[in-house]
Amino acid sequence: RIYFAGKVDREEIWSYYRDTDVFILLSKSEGNPTVIREAMYMGVPVIGSDIPSICALVGENEERGLLLREQSAEGLTKILEQCLGDDVEITEKIKRGQEHIKKQVESIKTINELVK
Repeated sequence: RIYFAGKVDREEIWSYYRDTDVFILLSKSEGNPTVIREAMYMGVPVIGSDIPSICALVGENEERGLLLREQSAEGLTKILEQCLGDDVEITEKIKRGQEHIKKQVESIKTINELVK
């Protein structure tokens, strides 16, 4: 089941991530996709387009998520089934994604404290 929430207030966004089974961002171009960071932080498996900005977050070798390299319904179905199944590899990707984002958040906090 897919739910298109539309615009969601910033205060409410975290409850959406908590209720999400998989986060998908299929774009032809992205600048700096914060939504992927948010999904990773909340422990949601991430599927993204095979473009540089998403690869940088997910990892070139998909260590923190999955890239849709096969642009087809069958390719997306295969990845979704992997994410929704009881796959140990996906669990590890989720953990690595959370750790990666938490390190970034801690770095920002440290930098902000130094600037103060």
